[in-house]
Amino acid sequence: RGRSWVESYVSGRLSHGIKDTQEQQAVADYLYCSSNLPGIGEHALSRILSSTTIAHTPMIHRIPNLKVPTVAFLYGDSDWMDIEGGIDVQRKCEEKKRQNSSSSTITPTPSVEVYQIKDAGHLLMLENSEEFNNGVILACGGGNEISASSPSLPR
Repeated sequence: RGRSWVESYVSGRLSHGIKDTQEQQAVADYLYCSSNLPGIGEHALSRILSSTTIAHTPMIHRIPNLKVPTVAFLYGDSDWMDIEGGIDVQRKCEEKKRQNSSSSTITPTPSVEVYQIKDAGHLLMLENSEEFNNGVILACGGGNEISASSPSLPR
């Protein structure tokens, strides 16, 4: 079923640029196999980038000012991205809420949820789709019974 979806995507979206049907099939095979096999690029990035590499405008400074009720982070348990980034944002938002409670001026601060998907790297939606879906359901406010069946959710 997944292979046919990829083939449909290639024939529907890329056929204007790739006219040769054999080349279309080769691209579809490549996309399907690279999505279905264990990741290697994500492992390379964790070795290429140093732990001190940060964004120009880190999310830890932006998310506490978002005008939304909740922000959720989902990480794979073998993700090259460090789950501590989401946990740091969660702490920063909790700190801002505490400061707001002792202040006369209250600015909305989102609640932050951090989930870890077991048996998954950075492509967690492909590597453990069932638990990824459970994480999304929890992040959207549903599925209280899911957390008992998913020991790594939430973190």
